[in-house]
Amino acid sequence: MENPLTEAAMNSVLRHFELPTNDIPIEFDGWFIDSLDNGGKDRIRWAVLELYRWQPKDGGPLGYILYTIGHSLVYHDLDAECNKGVVTTIENIGDVTPEPFADLEPCPDCAPPELDDLDDDDQIEMEETWYKWVQCRSAGELLTAGRKEAKCRNCFHRPHGIPGSGEKCRGCGCDDYAEAPRPLSIPMQRLLAQVKGKEPEIAMAMREKKTQL
Repeated sequence: MENPLTEAAMNSVLRHFELPTNDIPIEFDGWFIDSLDNGGKDRIRWAVLELYRWQPKDGGPLGYILYTIGHSLVYHDLDAECNKGVVTTIENIGDVTPEPFADLEPCPDCAPPELDDLDDDDQIEMEETWYKWVQCRSAGELLTAGRKEAKCRNCFHRPHGIPGSGEKCRGCGCDDYAEAPRPLSIPMQRLLAQVKGKEPEIAMAMREKKTQL
């Protein structure tokens, strides 16, 4: 059964989108639905979620694309144990991050020098803007895509094997893997609250899955 056109889609022209990623840009035809920016309150890392209605090239049922942009203001000392940044000189820091130079913040863990105390050819490790996108064939798949990443219920680290396999976690040695509950992320909850009134298919999927915000 084909997905019905949404009211938002019927009242606007089908557009072609080209969105940046950390590799090849993604391109698709569809409609922009809404976005959620969870920045503010002096956050040094935050994400922007964008939701699109997607028209497959084969003319099949409409789907959704959940597109996430991860921002960071954090830079690290060169060769710091944090291992979260890309090596760059102060002069070329704008090639790594689009964030304003004056807003950049030193990592509270490795405590690098203030940028104003460094020379143009000094090196640091700057956290990059990251991009994530998920194509969803249905609203039900969209709800799954918006859930937090899987973790072990016993050690709270990333999955290590399958239940009963005895495979050890690389982080702590736990050998009793069981998947922890995967609630919707807070930004996803807020985005769904914004769109459920104008996207009946999403509202229906939330009712079927008994999703409460």
